[in-house]
Amino acid sequence: MSLDHGLGLTKGRMLLGVILGLATVLMLTTLAAATSLKAYKASGSLVYKTDGSSVSDAHGATIGKIEGNSYYSASGSQRARLEDGKIYSASGSLLAKFDGSSIYTAQGSLLGRLENESLSNAHGATVGKIEGAGGTDDPATVFLACLLLGII
Repeated sequence: MSLDHGLGLTKGRMLLGVILGLATVLMLTTLAAATSLKAYKASGSLVYKTDGSSVSDAHGATIGKIEGNSYYSASGSQRARLEDGKIYSASGSLLAKFDGSSIYTAQGSLLGRLENESLSNAHGATVGKIEGAGGTDDPATVFLACLLLGII
């Protein structure tokens, strides 16, 4: 076996390893993005749920879709987008700001808090729960919190 042939096999194996590694990362990222969340009222009744990118109401009717950092209505029009810890409407108006676990209006008044899975209003009363919440950096969690609070 020539040296060139041996190097070709080594390069081929390395390339295959890189491709398999990238495929694994892509698959895990896709699975993480496809996690399901469930949003409940304080009374315990289911209000919204996500299944991958689809957002449904308690009856299973699709009411929206999450793609990247944007939330779309069931008809496909953009309703909101998350950028740098802020929620903007489709027209670009600032709707709310997120700072850690706190949620503020565009003017800076406290709207509520999202701590772990519990969502409370500015007075500390529990508004609901987001089962599987990923924090205020996770678009799906943020959009469900905004839906529960009536922001979008």
